[in-house]
Amino acid sequence: MNHQPLLRLFTAATILFCTTSAVAQECRYVKTVTDPFTKVVSRGAKMAIGDPFAMREVLFEESEGKLYFGLRIVFSDMEDIPFLKGDKVSMMLASDELIEISPAKDVPSQVFKIDNLSLRQWIVMQEVPVGLYEKISASPITAIKFHLKNDYMVKGIKERQVQKIMENAACMLKTR
Repeated sequence: MNHQPLLRLFTAATILFCTTSAVAQECRYVKTVTDPFTKVVSRGAKMAIGDPFAMREVLFEESEGKLYFGLRIVFSDMEDIPFLKGDKVSMMLASDELIEISPAKDVPSQVFKIDNLSLRQWIVMQEVPVGLYEKISASPITAIKFHLKNDYMVKGIKERQVQKIMENAACMLKTR
């Protein structure tokens, strides 16, 4: 009996499985969401950065062919002030490039609770060119600075965190 066709089929299936598993593994943090009202499908990822108790996250999103990049900022002791249009989130990369994003309009705070603690969050997002994702996928973020009443720096950025951010930027580009 000639096992050649069966061997080829098994080899092709193995390659397809391994390729699919590798892409799925690499993109495990990227989630696809459909808005129940508008039916718009978007993909995105959020990755913690800095001290985990600060609850700050780098945000990636692709919606209707456009790429967005941002930062989720959380404070427990901040009053209700907006992150103003024109204020910037600045991120320094290890390549000495500076990435800056700014919201198109004022971003009001949103209140949420964890147990008995009231927290305020600001989600600062901006539409960005493909090149920004390429830069982030090629070079780690070394520092983040933003202004919200005062200047703040994100400290304690771990190598593990920036590696996940770089991987997700690359994944978002690869699966567009």
